[in-house]
Amino acid sequence: TSFNLPAEQKPLIPQIVRTLPNVTVIDVGQILAEVQRVLELASAALRLVFFFCIAAGVAVLWAALDATESERSREAAVMRALGASSRRLRRVWLSESLLLGGMAGLVAGAAASFTGWLVGREVLQLAIAFNLWLPLLSCIVGAVIAALAALRRLSRLAHTPPAILLRDEG
Repeated sequence: TSFNLPAEQKPLIPQIVRTLPNVTVIDVGQILAEVQRVLELASAALRLVFFFCIAAGVAVLWAALDATESERSREAAVMRALGASSRRLRRVWLSESLLLGGMAGLVAGAAASFTGWLVGREVLQLAIAFNLWLPLLSCIVGAVIAALAALRRLSRLAHTPPAILLRDEG
């Protein structure tokens, strides 16, 4: 059997156990608090993994920009030689990086939401709703991070004359 002991009467528990030694007292409140603490730790670990994934994505983006810098330099030289302005080059690179970063963030957020939903439903047997905000938020964050990284790295190319860009290649 079970009963509810109000919080202000908790000091009575030792007396109850002494009086009735064959009664086992289990504080469900403490158990639920411990379960909540474990879930909070798991949530913190998942957030940490998420931030590491973002850091890894930024590192991959940076490496990809490094690897394609000579190609970007040729593109910039040709486009500038054909009359493209620095502003036009920046707009093209901004559009490209926003699209790529947004798509990468959307895929990452959707995968994270689906994984969290699946683990909650199948492993923890909890009724969890699919988080629609995470893909949207990660899409925006991915687009912004990609745009900032690309524009920072490529802004020098937009202002360099085509002859210098082509001479650096040779």
